[in-house]
Amino acid sequence: MQQNTAQLRRLVLEKISEAELQQRIGAKITEYAGLLTNDAGLELIAGELGVKLEWNVSVSDLQPGMSNVTVEGEITRIFPAKEFEKRSGGKGKLRRAFLSDGKMERAIVLWDSDCALLDGKVARGDQVKISGAYTKMDELFLGYNGTIEVMKKAEKKKLNELEDGEFVDVMGVVREIRPDVKFEREGEQRVMKSFVLMDESGEARVCVWDWIDKIAKMRLNDEIHLSGGKVREGEIHVGKNSHIALISKIRELKDAKEGEEIEVKAVIAEARVEGNDRIVARPEGNKYALVFQGEHALKLLGIRELPEGVGMKTVFELKRETLEKSEIEVAGKLSGTSFVVSKIN
Repeated sequence: MQQNTAQLRRLVLEKISEAELQQRIGAKITEYAGLLTNDAGLELIAGELGVKLEWNVSVSDLQPGMSNVTVEGEITRIFPAKEFEKRSGGKGKLRRAFLSDGKMERAIVLWDSDCALLDGKVARGDQVKISGAYTKMDELFLGYNGTIEVMKKAEKKKLNELEDGEFVDVMGVVREIRPDVKFEREGEQRVMKSFVLMDESGEARVCVWDWIDKIAKMRLNDEIHLSGGKVREGEIHVGKNSHIALISKIRELKDAKEGEEIEVKAVIAEARVEGNDRIVARPEGNKYALVFQGEHALKLLGIRELPEGVGMKTVFELKRETLEKSEIEVAGKLSGTSFVVSKIN
């Protein structure tokens, strides 16, 4: 990590003098009431100057302690998100996928709302570019402002091409939802749910042994992406290591309806802070305002929590230029003239 800081410092000094750098770091520390370290001040100055320290490496060359890593590879496995109890209280989410460069495979770890970045967007076999990640031990962790970009989609299996015993990734539309089948296993009452999935080539029954909560929210004509299902006698069986995701249908904010949970894309024209935990952003050419509260306001600013003694308005002013004119994808509900954000994609 010290090596990263030294390299970042060298890049900053290509733009400004040592004296100016020290003066600006001192000003930042004063602005944050002495709560910033010199290294944190250096990172803020680097951001203002447009200086970014990135490691562009292959999967097999990843080493512990790297930060702001950019790496490309093929997604070989995707696992469902798991919930856990946070030490600070409340529930958190953890999810893993695996990335390969053909020589070595490494786990990618996602936390909380980032777990949804894979839903309906990334599948096994996809070639992806991961940016803003860091390494710890043998795993790659997506940073708070990290991104996963699909560079090349894997060729999806058609439903009329299914072969017994194979694990498949398929996409299709829910044509029929079948009645539940109740049974007993090891003295426990369980339920198997099923539905008929259809694509342009045909249809297949999907039997769901896990993911029951996900299926409960499914509706006819929903478009879904199913990965890791196993084919048995022409049916696709979904187990604990499979994944089902509703394919996102991003809409225009102007088309939002009162109380409806949707995903929208917008360009922020201007924004302001209200109180100490709320940001209101006005998209271009729209009568509705995007409202970010609590953790969503912090994520919009690219931080996990406010430094002690530092208000949201102070951090917002540092980030204002980056925020305004930026494009953003969010999920939420319309309430009056406010679109209350529940997730930032």
